[in-house]
Amino acid sequence: MKRAAFVAAVARIFIGAAVAEDYRAEGELLAREIVDIHPRGQEIAASPEYIAAKAALLEEAADTDLPHYAIALGRLFHAANDGHTAAIPLYGEAPEFKFRYPLKLKRFDDGLYVVAAKGAAEKLLGARLTAIGGRKIDALLRDFVGAQAAGNRAWPANWTAVGMTVPGFLIGLDAAASLEAPVRVEAVRKGRRLSAMLAASAEGHEGLVDLQRPAPPLASLGGGATNFAAEIADGRALAIVIGAMEDAEKKSFETFTAEASAAIAATKADRVIIDLRDNGGGNNMLAEPLRRTLVKSRFNRAGGLYVLTSPATFSAAQNFATRLERETDALFVGEPTGGSPNHFGDAKFAHAPTSGIPYIISTLRWQDSPPFDERPWILPDIPAPPDFGDFLAGRDAALELALAHQAEPVSGDWRMRVVQPWKRDSQTKDWRFFFEPK
Repeated sequence: MKRAAFVAAVARIFIGAAVAEDYRAEGELLAREIVDIHPRGQEIAASPEYIAAKAALLEEAADTDLPHYAIALGRLFHAANDGHTAAIPLYGEAPEFKFRYPLKLKRFDDGLYVVAAKGAAEKLLGARLTAIGGRKIDALLRDFVGAQAAGNRAWPANWTAVGMTVPGFLIGLDAAASLEAPVRVEAVRKGRRLSAMLAASAEGHEGLVDLQRPAPPLASLGGGATNFAAEIADGRALAIVIGAMEDAEKKSFETFTAEASAAIAATKADRVIIDLRDNGGGNNMLAEPLRRTLVKSRFNRAGGLYVLTSPATFSAAQNFATRLERETDALFVGEPTGGSPNHFGDAKFAHAPTSGIPYIISTLRWQDSPPFDERPWILPDIPAPPDFGDFLAGRDAALELALAHQAEPVSGDWRMRVVQPWKRDSQTKDWRFFFEPK
């Protein structure tokens, strides 16, 4: 604890403590940049949400600390309704956002669970969080997502597990007193209430002890590669896992595409299952050759192609998912995507001049679906929300559903998805995360 306090103090000396007037001037500058740079800047500027968020930011900036300012700034960017227009203090150098509490969380259908920990947090392994710093977890998460970039409700939900381990967010949301002060974390496991006082440190996420469980089916394949193709289920399916739309350290995306295309041509499987659940994007043109291969393959039929998605499916992965939806008979399995079929991107990256908070602002519209498509996400045709019991057992429910599904014969209505994909039954439903009002 003494070492953490010392590191924080030294960091503040070198970073500098911004005064209120500087934060206010910076807030004005960033608010103008959103309007001037974003393709729909004037529309954003006229929205009641943006006007209110800007007024609240400038009021907060007049007398505040960095974490509270970061939350107010996050709410301004949230009002732009675009996942690629964001204040991202996690990528800055301020210790409030670089330090971590000694635990790792994972989001499931009924809550946030502790899946790795060390020290004082180890007693919470396998437990579901109920409160942090005296604040009930559901209300705390609702406040958190309201200060994150969002083109829909899934993308900020994706960040809840990380956000609750970062002292800067908890301080800004009044769940922690300071970087140096331990925070009380409450949880429940098998009906038993637990609590721990946790201190943040620069090494908070190092050396964590993982919750013991069997490895899920796809984890043992690919030899640790981010992108790979492998036959599964005794050859009944070809799994194509795409973890990022970018070159990996030991394999270029071009090499991966060649391997995946060869596997598609050679396999005797009856279906291809594409896993985009951990793909936050990259270069959205890299996957075009693979998309064309899939479109022309024998798997482009009802029951031949399944796409696994989650709130982490974003940016270039969203482009790929939307293009597959537009040009194939793929069925989507899992959770909603983190991006919208038509969205903004190619963001300008910069650091705020006084606070040092990194931020991005979209510069380009990507329209991969018809212009009338106003969906905030692609909803799953076959829902498979993550379940903690499945996680403990090493099961992958979404993969199991994709393997077991028997598609109905193609109908005229099915083919209409090419023209009006947003009108198929699965896309007219809603989705709620555990912390949202039902």
